[in-house]
Amino acid sequence: MIKLNNKSLYEHPSMWLHCLSCGLDYQVPGNCGRRSCFICRQIQFKRLFRKYIVFLMSRPELRMITLTQPNKGELYRETITDLRHNFSKLLKRKFYVEKISGGLYVIETTNKGQGWHVHIHSIYEGKYISIRRLVNDWSLINNVHCVCDIRTVDNTQSALSYILKDLVKTPQIGGHIEDYDFAFRGVRFISCFGSWYNKIKPEPVKSKCKFCGSDSLMSWFEIRKELTIMEKSDRGTFT
Repeated sequence: MIKLNNKSLYEHPSMWLHCLSCGLDYQVPGNCGRRSCFICRQIQFKRLFRKYIVFLMSRPELRMITLTQPNKGELYRETITDLRHNFSKLLKRKFYVEKISGGLYVIETTNKGQGWHVHIHSIYEGKYISIRRLVNDWSLINNVHCVCDIRTVDNTQSALSYILKDLVKTPQIGGHIEDYDFAFRGVRFISCFGSWYNKIKPEPVKSKCKFCGSDSLMSWFEIRKELTIMEKSDRGTFT
């Protein structure tokens, strides 16, 4: 549950909603567009978990992998682009095409004073891959020894929560907020590949009034828009 005090709402973009059932108005957080924003990250976690969990629960043979690279001194947009490109190269190898039918992945980044630790967490549907083979192939693609992990998914909800865990906390980036936000600007939180690409559609969820529980809500923007249309219509009637 996202709880904001008045100071949080004052400093963060927000919007006002009006309940057509009980008539009350209240403020909800909007999207500020910064990847590092703790408020936006919590909203994204709830949205993404709700979007993907139903589909994942229906898939058999789920496994989870982690792919790392050596820490880097600087973080650039190219750092993220190169990591995604290398992951794509891994998936296109004949061995992995035969082993992996589809999946999703997220890119997580931390900086705890020893450089930028940029890595991938992925859940995939497919067959067993030995850790030795994975480490060898990923290291060859990156031209340096890399640490990897692979395991069977025993609890789907826990696995999805794990790969999204970075969103439920303030990013550990050692105060390098501008570098982090710039590098991840426009980068999706979750990307799908293989047979999962464009297959997962979000479940329609209606917002409900926090006072009476009704889903008959309108934003102040929508109300002003409707009033403007009505005023123009009335003026046209009497001319």
